Amino acid sequence: MKAHRQSAVAPRPDGNVVVRWEPPDIVEIVFSGYVTVRGTEYAIDGVCQHPDARFLLINATDVTGFEPGVRVPGVTLLRVMKERGIKHAVAVAPSPGVRMIGSAVAFVAALKVDFFALRRDAIGCLEQKRSEAG
Repeated sequence: MKAHRQSAVAPRPDGNVVVRWEPPDIVEIVFSGYVTVRGTEYAIDGVCQHPDARFLLINATDVTGFEPGVRVPGVTLLRVMKERGIKHAVAVAPSPGVRMIGSAVAFVAALKVDFFALRRDAIGCLEQKRSEAG
């Protein structure tokens, strides 16, 4: 009998979330697929690794749905960024439904988030805000 060989790719514990640093001062959170509470909590931990972030980019281009209850850690995520002094937040969300959920979470967190259909437009907005801030 052959021994079972584990896959080289482990299942992702973060619920399809990637947090990355875009130097010098942008933290980007990329959500894809079904957004989970666990994945959003992972994003909170990830953004806390970047204390110098002045701008937040949330990319929800490939989001297909939300786990019930995800709004609670979503609000926490935005509040954490606000408390850390984020200068501006943008989100890429081509889906009207995703935009609606994101807008509601941003409203509860009391953080203004500008929504864009394309990542390049969101980046352009952040670059403009960066030049205005000096």
